[in-house]
Amino acid sequence: MSEPLKVAVVAEGPTDGIVLGAILPAILPGRTVMLTQLQPEGSVSFGTIGSGWVGVYRWCHQSAERGAGRLSGDQLLFRNYDMLILHLDADVAGN
Repeated sequence: MSEPLKVAVVAEGPTDGIVLGAILPAILPGRTVMLTQLQPEGSVSFGTIGSGWVGVYRWCHQSAERGAGRLSGDQLLFRNYDMLILHLDADVAGN
């Protein structure tokens, strides 16, 4: 049996993570998927950066700062996850 695919989700709201959690096993049959929603944050213990597209934007900036200007350079993120899904609703396209 293969190792589970560890997926991090950064999205506007918690229901986005629920939907993606249902989609991934359907497109990756036979693969175990461990999904963790990083944004919006589930806890206020470490401070919140907000929800919606603004929260995703802020999260991306924080992660890029840790990665010397790139999300792919964020070792805290890519040491723990095999895949990152960034999800934004299409309604932000005009903003």
